[in-house]
Amino acid sequence: MPVSRSLLPASLLVILFAQPANADTSATSTISQIKVIDVADDTYQFFHGAVWLEHDKADHNYRWGGKHCGGVTLSESSINLLFAAFRDKHSVAIDYRAYKYKTHVSRCITAFTVTRT
Repeated sequence: MPVSRSLLPASLLVILFAQPANADTSATSTISQIKVIDVADDTYQFFHGAVWLEHDKADHNYRWGGKHCGGVTLSESSINLLFAAFRDKHSVAIDYRAYKYKTHVSRCITAFTVTRT
């Protein structure tokens, strides 16, 4: 079924404004803390886990999963890699997108790089 030309510009605006901001990258730092949230926890619907980096732990955390991240999540193997970087004190740089859920803005992990220190 062909799309009406009068609906096309409005449809494009909805798509453009529904998208999260472009990805940014954190400074490279060691991981200060990791939190993994289980399905039984009340906050699981909002996010499934978070990482705090040593360089900005007082100001930011980097999340995955749930409503705060628009469903963007990490695989189990990615979470395991973050734990290994934390355990071995390797540095990481996190690629993230800012997502807004109601009045809350979250930095949601889209990728990360682990560097041997």
